[in-house]
Amino acid sequence: MTIRKAQIEDLPELQKLFSETIIKTCQNEYSLNQRKVWSKAVKKTEKWEKSLKEEFFIVAESEKIIVGFSSLKNKNHLNLMYIHKDYTRKGIASLLYEHIKAKSIEYKVEKLNANVSKTAKPFFEKLGFKTVKQHKNIIENEIVINYKMTE
Repeated sequence: MTIRKAQIEDLPELQKLFSETIIKTCQNEYSLNQRKVWSKAVKKTEKWEKSLKEEFFIVAESEKIIVGFSSLKNKNHLNLMYIHKDYTRKGIASLLYEHIKAKSIEYKVEKLNANVSKTAKPFFEKLGFKTVKQHKNIIENEIVINYKMTE
C-alpha cells in the first residue's frame, strides 16, 4: 500500500471511486434515491479540481489502483475520506487518517473536525471523534443526514 499526494490526473478515478462508494457502501444507511442525489456531487468537476489544488489531498494506492482518498482543508477540516467499495475493512481509512492527522500536527492544529456520513460515523467514533451536530442536507428534495464531528 502506497500513500501519495493526489494529482489532477487522478481526477477521473477519484470521481468514479466517490460515486461507486456512495452507491454501494452506504446502502444500509441511505435509500437509493438519497445515494443517487448525493453521488451527483461527482459532476462538480471545478470543485474537485479546486480541492486537488488547495487541500492536502492524498490517495492510497494498491498495485497502481486508487483504493481510497482523503483530504485536509483549512488545516483542521478532514474534508474527504472515501474507500473503494472492494477494499473496505482493510485498514485503508485508518492509514489515510494517520497521514491526515500527521499533517494537521505539522500545522499545529490540536483538533480535527469533519462532516461524516451515517456510514462513516462509527469509524470516526472509534478514533475519538464526538458528534457536535446533526445536519439535514436537502439535495433535490431528498434529506441526506450527516454529522459534524470533532476530536
